[in-house]
Amino acid sequence: MQSSENFLDEILRTQGEVTYEESHTGNELLTILTARSLTFTTRTLIHAATDSFDATDAQNALKIYSENRDHLLLDHLLVITQGEIASEIEQTLGANDAKVITYTQLLVSAMDFTPYLRSLISNWRNRKDGIANYYIPVSTKTGQPLEDLVREWLDGDDSQPIAILGSYGIGKSVSASKLAHDLAFAHMRDKTARIPILIRLGDIAHEQKLKGLLSSSLTGTDGVRNFSHTTGDHEPWCSISRVAASWAVSAARRTAATAASS
Repeated sequence: MQSSENFLDEILRTQGEVTYEESHTGNELLTILTARSLTFTTRTLIHAATDSFDATDAQNALKIYSENRDHLLLDHLLVITQGEIASEIEQTLGANDAKVITYTQLLVSAMDFTPYLRSLISNWRNRKDGIANYYIPVSTKTGQPLEDLVREWLDGDDSQPIAILGSYGIGKSVSASKLAHDLAFAHMRDKTARIPILIRLGDIAHEQKLKGLLSSSLTGTDGVRNFSHTTGDHEPWCSISRVAASWAVSAARRTAATAASS
């Protein structure tokens, strides 16, 4: 049975509409996002910081937001920064209807990998051969655990690809599935962690190009929501839309809760 909260989320996402506009005020060019749901409309002022973002920048952003809030009918301020900012600055913004998100976080949230990651976790834990219950880590010829070697490569600065070679049945595919499970689980707990993508060699027989492999691997029943090859090449407005839509969802929930308690 789907909970009423999840049902409301799906209804709002399905019926929602997002538009963008630009408005000139003095020397400032303002970008405004409008998200419409069944019963709510929210207008969000977007402030993208190209450099570091300090307390002075926060006050200037809040000043612009405050000066234009009434005549532009603004509900929120979304600040996009290049990196993490001081907690006190984030608290100051939060107290003034503002939300902060880094550009990296924006890119990560542009596509929803949750169903795909959950499938990687479930596929490992529910293998028909039950190997998850008696898995023995594979080691290299030098005795180093294979997973440690791969993680060192992932955490390093070397951009060269790595290839794992071994005879049939030695555990390459199983190790890849186990590593995909572990990395998927880590990302579910920490959204800044790496996202694993598991492509089986058998799929290459059907798709020779990388885009085709990614499409076949990341779409489908347990695929990535809003999957697109162009994410990262353009401004990820779809991700900002999700932030604004979440405000509309929150507003609807509060209203629904108030109505239910009255």
